[in-house]
Amino acid sequence: MTESNIYSHLSNEIDIIWLYDPKDFEYVRQAFRTGWDEPPTQADFELDGEILVGYAIISENLPATLRWENHRVFFLKSYDRYCQPQGVYKIGCPLEAVDPLTIKPGFPGIKNDRAWGGKKPEAPQIARI
Repeated sequence: MTESNIYSHLSNEIDIIWLYDPKDFEYVRQAFRTGWDEPPTQADFELDGEILVGYAIISENLPATLRWENHRVFFLKSYDRYCQPQGVYKIGCPLEAVDPLTIKPGFPGIKNDRAWGGKKPEAPQIARI
C-alpha cells in the first residue's frame, strides 16, 4: 500500500471505536486489515494471539463492498509493554506503534515519548557531502 493509498483510506474514516479505554495504553499497533465485510471482533485477533483494542469506522457513503475492504485496526500482541511491562518493549516500541491518544479519524497516530516509554531518540542526521 503506497503512502497516497494510506491517506486516501484514512480520508474515508468517520470515527474510531475503542473497545478499551485508550488512556490505558502507552502505545497500540496500528495496521490496515483487508478483506473483511463487517467490523472486526476480538475473535478475529485471538487466533494470532493479539488483543483488538479498537478500529476505524468508514463512511457509509462508500459502497458496502469497500467499507471494510481496507480499514485501520488498533491492537496489541502478547509481548507488548501493556502485557509484559518488563519485556522486550520496556523501552521502545514496535515500528507500527503509536500513542492511542493521538489517533483521530482521518489522521495517522504519532509515535511520541509516551509511546516510546521514555525520551524518543532523535532521527540520525545524515552528513551532507
